[in-house]
Formats: sequence, C-alpha cells, structure tokens
Amino acid sequence: MDNAQELMQDLRKQDAEALFPKLWQDARCFPVRSSDSTQQNGGTQRENGGSRQSGGTQQENGGLRQRGGSQQNGSLSKSWGFDDGYGEGRSYGGSRRHEGIDIMAVDADAGELEVQSVSDGTVEQMGWLELGGYRVGIRSPGGLYFYYAHLDSYAAGLQKGDTVKAGTLLGYMGDTGYGQEGTRGKFPVHLHFGVYYDKNGEEKTIDPYRLLRCLETKL
Repeated sequence: MDNAQELMQDLRKQDAEALFPKLWQDARCFPVRSSDSTQQNGGTQRENGGSRQSGGTQQENGGLRQRGGSQQNGSLSKSWGFDDGYGEGRSYGGSRRHEGIDIMAVDADAGELEVQSVSDGTVEQMGWLELGGYRVGIRSPGGLYFYYAHLDSYAAGLQKGDTVKAGTLLGYMGDTGYGQEGTRGKFPVHLHFGVYYDKNGEEKTIDPYRLLRCLETKL
C-alpha cells in the first residue's frame, strides 16, 4: 500500500475522508528540518522568545514523553523523532486530549531545529498561548489550519497576515508554554503539530500522524 492509500484509509477511519484532496495538494513539506539543511529559507535570525540557546533542566509534564530516535536522510542526520500520540491524555489546565502529534528533538536543544510551513498560506495567528507557548497558525489555500506550537522563537520579520510558501521558515523548535508568557522548560523540546478543518461551521481536528509519515518521504 502506498502513502496516498494509507493516508486515505486513515482519514476514512477518522470520518474525514473528504479532506484527502486538500491535504494531498496543500501539505508539501515536513514541518521540521535541521538548520544545516541545504533547504535554507529565511536565514538563522530569530526574534520574540529569545535567541536563548536552551539547555537547562527539562521534566515530564502533562503526559509528554520523549519519543523516537534520529533518522538519516543521505548525509544529513535529522535530530527528531515522533510517534502517534494523538488523543493521549493531558493534565495541564484540566483533563483533555492531545489534538496533534509531538515531533521530539533528539540530541538537540531549543532553537537548534528549524520549523517550516508544510503548505502555502497565510499567517492567521501567532503569539503566546498558555498551552501552546509561542505558536503560529497557517491557513492553507484549501482552508486547512496548520498549527505549530512550543516554538523557541520566530523567524525574523514574520508577522500575522504574512503570505508564506511551503518551506518558509516559521521559527525554531522549543519548549515554551504551560505558564505565563516566556515560560520555558516545563517539558522536553518538541514541536506540537496540529491540523484543523471546518465541518459544518465547527472546528475539527484530525490525527496528522499518517500525513507526517507521507511528508517524511519527501525529505
């Protein structure tokens, strides 16, 4: 079974099969890349959330856990990993379920891995959220909302309302959130990646795990 068939099958299980054409057309890049990748877009400057290179103590919080291992793509060692944690329980801020996938840093500190847009689109939201820390929300041409949370910092010059392309640098993976603005180190460094869509006027989310596996093959 190829990637497209697996994604379609997964969406069918989630009663979101109608999303397949939009996802397959709009989502074109994996959301994380190493800063030494040849796929540079936007430089290495950063702002808002600090140029701090995080080491520091990290601790388990709200059910987050370290996942995965480093992966290889040619000569490039990718310092991240992920598994399907969608729907897992979270405790911070009250009992809730996880609405995305955590892409975990492996042997990388906050600010070292670049976060890029998976799609073309418009920066619809950015700034601080207690649960998401420094986050960015991109609305794609197909109407999907791609959500990137816990950033260490943003790409220099990125602003709400900007138009971006797939592969545009959005910021840097971090460990922000679970507190007042600027809170760091409550959990391991990772990117929370979510996909939202409108269904009859109601915001819905899907498990993006299979989508990420498809995008991973494009690295």
